[in-house]
Amino acid sequence: MTRASKIASMTVGTDDSSNKDEESNQWVAPINDTSVTLTDEQIQALNIVQDNISIENTCLYYNGDDTCIYDSLSGDEKAGLSVDERTFVVNRYPWIDPEEVIFKNVTRQGNDLTICGVYAVAFATSIALGENPSSVNYSVNAEEMRNHLATIIQNRMLTSFPEQ
Repeated sequence: MTRASKIASMTVGTDDSSNKDEESNQWVAPINDTSVTLTDEQIQALNIVQDNISIENTCLYYNGDDTCIYDSLSGDEKAGLSVDERTFVVNRYPWIDPEEVIFKNVTRQGNDLTICGVYAVAFATSIALGENPSSVNYSVNAEEMRNHLATIIQNRMLTSFPEQ
């Protein structure tokens, strides 16, 4: 299986759906892939939801040893997991200590607060292509980034996102 075929998208957070974990009152994505093991490489684009409103998108990468978060909004290596991210990590990767999740320093998305999903996809794409998102100086031009994502979808081919 190629890296690109392992990209998945998950929505985590609170909402009014029937998929709530009754104890924590958090929406928990069902995990149907029981073939995932401790050593499987995985890339997840996480959509953080509160009160049915998408508030943030990040990229989570698990390489079999480390779990890394790439977040264009904080862009901070010292950031901590949000409650929803922690819930997702604990449910998806029960063998991982959430305190050991590594926040990677990445390009900040600029003033457009609606672009974080595109950056999450850009980070996941870079990982799938064998690149390190922390070493890429992504464009901060929201239109350029969105257009590139549209091109990827239209052409059905992963290509590196524009850089500054």
